[in-house]
Amino acid sequence: MEKLSAPQYGFLVALICSVGGLLFGYDIAVISGAVQYFSAYFDLSPAMVGWGVSSALIGCMAGAGVASTLSEKYGRKKVLHLSAILFAVSAIGSSMPDTFSELVIYRVIGGFGMGLSSMIVPVYLSEISPSDKRGFYGSFNQVMITFGILCTYFINYVIVSGRGLDWLVETAWRWMFFGELIPAAVLAIAAFFLPESPRWLVQQKRSTEAKAILAKANGNEKAPTILNEIEVDISRTTISNKGIYESGLGKVLWMAIAVACLSQATGINVIIYYTTVLLNSIGTGDGGTTLWGDVFFQNVLIGVVCFSAAIVAAKNADKLGRRPMMIWGSLIVAATIILVGLAVLTGNTGIWLLAVIMTYLFAFGSTCGPLPWVIAAEICPNSHRNRIVSKSTLLFWFTNVIVAQTFPMMNDSPWLQEHFNGSFPFFIYGLFSLMLAYICYRYLPETKGKTVEEIYQEFLPETAQPVSNEVAP
Repeated sequence: MEKLSAPQYGFLVALICSVGGLLFGYDIAVISGAVQYFSAYFDLSPAMVGWGVSSALIGCMAGAGVASTLSEKYGRKKVLHLSAILFAVSAIGSSMPDTFSELVIYRVIGGFGMGLSSMIVPVYLSEISPSDKRGFYGSFNQVMITFGILCTYFINYVIVSGRGLDWLVETAWRWMFFGELIPAAVLAIAAFFLPESPRWLVQQKRSTEAKAILAKANGNEKAPTILNEIEVDISRTTISNKGIYESGLGKVLWMAIAVACLSQATGINVIIYYTTVLLNSIGTGDGGTTLWGDVFFQNVLIGVVCFSAAIVAAKNADKLGRRPMMIWGSLIVAATIILVGLAVLTGNTGIWLLAVIMTYLFAFGSTCGPLPWVIAAEICPNSHRNRIVSKSTLLFWFTNVIVAQTFPMMNDSPWLQEHFNGSFPFFIYGLFSLMLAYICYRYLPETKGKTVEEIYQEFLPETAQPVSNEVAP
């Protein structure tokens, strides 16, 4: 890595770090293929199916809750390394449980690793990326998440193809979980070669090391200027011992929380976690009598759409801007998920609905999926970034738990089935999608092309002034 140019170095570092996103994607998607088989193996009720899916998310909440403290004390790199180890433990343990409780324990362990990586990867990428590349590199996380989803769907399709039901129930889901060990091992090894976050190094009074890393990532000419901006910002961190509200950062916190939580309340993870169950229930499959009617093959197509959308996001985040992409993306998400609800309500379902779901996923994956991670990390000052991103990530996973736990309960509710024919959840997700569009339109400023220090000075400036006044010129 020593002989690479600044763009090459930055690209490689972002790529290695984003393997954490690949593990994130694998972990959230593997459940979609495994759930129907381990549910049959353990003979689970609808509520227990929800717990089997959402248990990992409880671990995510715990991981996100401590990620800030761990990364402040030990650095971003070590926390990323820890997450890879936890993913590996989960992959092995989840592949050979004798009881449902054992499966839940290992899923929680993997979820803890997912919570760590979901917080630390976007923070790390925002802190090491040049300002003109931050949207691009920040979107790497989502690109790798969707690549992980695509890989998982393909692996699941290969595992189940041509197999009998008994083998699927007894063995298939075990291999699905075990497959996560490969990317976990890759990240555990590759993390040794990552540099530490320059902003964390400055906080540790290791500016010489930080300058060397900034020079590699940004070029020798820009490194001193960027280092000076970081040092000036961190010199104001008499506020870092204060709470978020006391420091005048309440609006920053709530913006980070709003975009994170509402992006999940759009129902995206119902599509990801329950893909196979959902496609069967709305009639896009034909029982596997044809390739296009095989719901596991349809999963692969969905994975391709998600991956393609993330690439579009990576290419356009620094060109079109975060705000317009979030607004238009959430409106399209709302329109398509409501259309799914109307189709289910009226019984007018079929394979055509797969195209609507793919449109929904493309809109989400190119806007509302990757950008909240970029936004949450870049609107925060250095002094409180870890705390604000950690809190928004914690509530992101809490929203995820609620959505994952309630979908099978709503979907199997006799009263909701009688009155809404299974469409009720989709209308709820559509409402939250419209709320996200409104909040982005009303409150979200544009942040593209600015350093994270500049964003803090310009984002809600009435809260920034008291912070700067605490420091003598």
